[in-house]
Amino acid sequence: MNALGYFKLGRRRSVKTVLEPRLRLIMFGFAGGTVTALHSLAEALPTSIEVWGAEYPGRGMRWREKLNSGVDDLLADLRAGLYMLDELPLAFLGYSMGANVAYRLALSTTPKNLCAFIAMSARPPIHQADQWESAQLSDAQLIAKLDGLGGIPAEILNNSAILEEFLPVMRADLSVCADFSHFKVEPLPCPIFMLEGRDDKLLLNANAQLWLDVAGGDAQASKHRLYDGGHFFHKGREHHVAEELSTWLLERLEQTSSAASSTRHTQEVNIASLDRS
Repeated sequence: MNALGYFKLGRRRSVKTVLEPRLRLIMFGFAGGTVTALHSLAEALPTSIEVWGAEYPGRGMRWREKLNSGVDDLLADLRAGLYMLDELPLAFLGYSMGANVAYRLALSTTPKNLCAFIAMSARPPIHQADQWESAQLSDAQLIAKLDGLGGIPAEILNNSAILEEFLPVMRADLSVCADFSHFKVEPLPCPIFMLEGRDDKLLLNANAQLWLDVAGGDAQASKHRLYDGGHFFHKGREHHVAEELSTWLLERLEQTSSAASSTRHTQEVNIASLDRS
């Protein structure tokens, strides 16, 4: 099942109990990669959370398509299929660049059922400085820069064929990142959970906790979590991270459902009062 750029991240593992999905989580991947790189994290989540991936053009399952050269084109592409996924309560999870893509997509579309937002290893939208011009760097310089910051997964860095395909994608994504600072910063309509690795060099001089400043909804529901590790801190501890994510997501779902029930009850009481009068 696909939805115009969104792909269901199915589970290969067998599960004894398959629960009816209560929440739809859409994952947005990091620069230079395909969203399927987050498959191991998606698989570790309970079946009550249906996981989809937003695949950017020019890679992975959309490798035949032209790469985007700017954030406006990318957002237009992602907006086209989002309406097909909003019949369930929605949550967005963005990894690194993906968090800022998801943030701007949420602001530009205001999905009616968005109840939670997760940012992992990501610069906050109010701190988009220090973006360097990739066009001025040779391939070797770009690789060295990214590798020094811990921004290239080992499976890409150690495979020359994959690395050759990776570089044009990364350059296109860095062009998207360069556009982020041109956008107005506004609050989201929902709480935010920000997770980062304490040794993430890509977040140096960027206070990731500032993500909480653009959170909406119940301020007490937003939170920040610091893990040991670098930019890809979730690797090797997917089940632990997934447990923490799912607990928070389902709490947000219950909170949203309770608030909606309370609103309906108030409306029914008001209507009944009007009828009696």
